[in-house]
Amino acid sequence: MKMREDQASLNRARDIKTMLIKSFQLDLVFLIDVTDSMEPSISMVRDKVNSIVKGIKRMHPRTVMRLAFVGYRDYHDAQPLVTSPFFEGHDAASHLSRLLV
Repeated sequence: MKMREDQASLNRARDIKTMLIKSFQLDLVFLIDVTDSMEPSISMVRDKVNSIVKGIKRMHPRTVMRLAFVGYRDYHDAQPLVTSPFFEGHDAASHLSRLLV
């Protein structure tokens, strides 16, 4: 009986650890208007994204954060919707720049 209780306790501890690890993971997607009319504001958007990411990291330093971007362009553009795959949140500016090409 004691062995079963010990195993159950170990299983529960493992489950709790798994839940805690998952609770410190964040997938964050930014949907950004990258149409021609927004070009003057893109640097402000880039700064704001960096500010949001830094704020989350400051408030929740143990959080593993992944970012992705979805940029929508003018409907007549060859590629009206551009996306970036999820990436670790350490180089948001360069990933955002790729949407603007």
